[in-house]
Amino acid sequence: MRRVLRAAAGVGLACALVATPAAAVAGVAPLRVMTGSMTGSYDVGAVVLVRAHPATVAVGDVVQVDRDPGDRRPGVVHRVVAVQGGHIRTRGDANVGADPGWTPIDAVQGQVVGALHGPAARLYGAFRTPAGQALTALAALTLLWPAPARRRRRTRPTAHDARVRTDPHAPRLDEAGRTGAAGVTRRQVREAAAT
Repeated sequence: MRRVLRAAAGVGLACALVATPAAAVAGVAPLRVMTGSMTGSYDVGAVVLVRAHPATVAVGDVVQVDRDPGDRRPGVVHRVVAVQGGHIRTRGDANVGADPGWTPIDAVQGQVVGALHGPAARLYGAFRTPAGQALTALAALTLLWPAPARRRRRTRPTAHDARVRTDPHAPRLDEAGRTGAAGVTRRQVREAAAT
């Protein structure tokens, strides 16, 4: 049972350690939702997966828009409600009206292609912290460290066992204590060996 648990934990840990670099190779970056403007689709604390620089933008797409290029913070994640020429209009799902003004399509940093909600988002958030990464590494060492070999309990051989092993004509016993001949017991074998 311990082997099965260790194998399952090892596979889960490998998936966790490979997921972030694999997402980066695929051009997808995680982004935590910080405000309630998209509540209903993406609640506060959810992690959206954003693919950088989409080829096309259509009405209904959820995009990350950089409204202030001088700001180092990530852009706003809102839904596209209108496309006109080279500009888009966005709105948060929980907001009553559209965002003010039109945004150039060049300001679209990425398109949301997936999300992590609830416990998965919290686990991902914990994994991204230095303490979470240290605990993950410690868990990996603990799970993948070889378990000490179990020692089998050996019984001390008796004088009878020594005689039976050394005598080539002594009857052999099976697990139930019987010899090849039906009905012969250990006691009868011991009595025969004693004579």
